[in-house]
Amino acid sequence: MANLVETARWEDGVYQFETSDPVMGGPDGVDNRQAKQLANRTVYLKAQQEAHAGAVDPHPQYQTQAETQVLITAAINALVAAAPGALDTLKELATALGNDPNFATTMTNALALKAPLDSPTFSGTPKVPTQAVTDNSLAAASTAFVNALVAAGVQSGGKVSGVNKPNLLFNGSGEFGNAGWQSSNYSAIRGSVGEGYLFSNTANINSTIVDVSSPFAVGPNVVLNLSGEIDTHGMTAGHGVIDIQCYDASMAGLGTIATAYITPGKAYTFVSATGTTPAGTAYVSVRRYADTGPVITPFGLIFRRLKVETGNAPSLFSHEASIAALASLFANAQNPYIKFPNGLILQWGVITYIGTGYNDIITLPIAFPNGFLGGSISDGGNGIHSCAIVAATKTTITACGGLVVNNAISYQQTSYRYFVVGC
Repeated sequence: MANLVETARWEDGVYQFETSDPVMGGPDGVDNRQAKQLANRTVYLKAQQEAHAGAVDPHPQYQTQAETQVLITAAINALVAAAPGALDTLKELATALGNDPNFATTMTNALALKAPLDSPTFSGTPKVPTQAVTDNSLAAASTAFVNALVAAGVQSGGKVSGVNKPNLLFNGSGEFGNAGWQSSNYSAIRGSVGEGYLFSNTANINSTIVDVSSPFAVGPNVVLNLSGEIDTHGMTAGHGVIDIQCYDASMAGLGTIATAYITPGKAYTFVSATGTTPAGTAYVSVRRYADTGPVITPFGLIFRRLKVETGNAPSLFSHEASIAALASLFANAQNPYIKFPNGLILQWGVITYIGTGYNDIITLPIAFPNGFLGGSISDGGNGIHSCAIVAATKTTITACGGLVVNNAISYQQTSYRYFVVGC
């Protein structure tokens, strides 16, 4: 007994037994034809299956797992635009936006609070970097820059280039009275022998008495030179002294620099001293005084030509700070008054008659702090009738501008011109 020989071949059909077929065995017998055909199909299918299962890529029309992963990765990268790992998920993005569902509105409202680039207006205390004093660019200037520039030698009116430096101290000899000084123990007077204005005591001095100038802006680490002339001809004990006092922005004292003095019994003596402002300095002032148990007769201690300038050596005396201050007197020239540093005030104007009888009350442009000193008033147009100031207060003058005949007003001014002085 033997097995049929199987061939790996696809049979197109399966033989159908006929009634007339004889019974015949053997490899080619009709009785084995169907079995052989089916066996051949089975072997063929088995070979096909084994070839398919053993193939590296049995379905090339389909993507492999690796190819699919490449496509997925590319799609994700396209979605997040290759964002960094910390921002490549929706959760990370939401966290970065503060989980604010109205982030766009929030940002729009915040940006609306910012100053524009074109003509911005700031509030509060904006700060900018402090540029070098030599900077000549369009960079913004801080107050520290301005102070340093002033301390480095900003020119005030009247500076003679190459000969002297600006005097940072206002009223160093008393030309403007005691203006610019917080006290006047050494009063501003005119010298009796033609030496001009000076500061001197008008009464006996038997203790340390100090006058201090009004503070002026100077920054830290600035070399200052203090100079002046001191006369101690009427002094038998103590010293005549000048120095510079330094303050911070809150006017707390930071110490003294540049002290110069002379001993008793000296005629006018030029003195100078140099010092550097300490850290934190925002202002300085000059002090003039007598120390160490002074004994001074009236007009026995004199200070004049006091000067503060930058640098470590004195130069010629100059009046720049005084000239700059004097210019400010006329800053309001459009207003009908002038205020002088010594307190004197001049006022003037023209007023129309206001119909209160022959005495009209005129309200002055500004009030005199202490009182009316004097003045004059005249006919505002006709120039033929007399006028007079018959009363005055700190704020008003009363003008008499009518002519009275038999207890009746026969003429009234249409306007007045007035010029008054007070303090």
